[in-house]
Amino acid sequence: ILSLAAVLIFSALGGLWWPEQIEPDWMRRFSPIVFTTWAMRGLTDIVLRNRDLVQIAWPVTMLMVEGAVMLLLAMRLFRSRYASR
Repeated sequence: ILSLAAVLIFSALGGLWWPEQIEPDWMRRFSPIVFTTWAMRGLTDIVLRNRDLVQIAWPVTMLMVEGAVMLLLAMRLFRSRYASR
């Protein structure tokens, strides 16, 4: 249930349900932190704005950075829980 709640929250913050422009200010402040924002920006740029991969380098870079941070956190958590076994 917690994972479903996280998916729904990230979807709402990232603009998957509605455009970012109509989100309240408090949601817009948190949206750059969430990876779904960058995925949606890149997808929108490709599909609606007819941009190529070079032009969406920033959203792709942000997704890679967030992915690397999550991987490092997961590795640290895994080591702390299972290194003593």
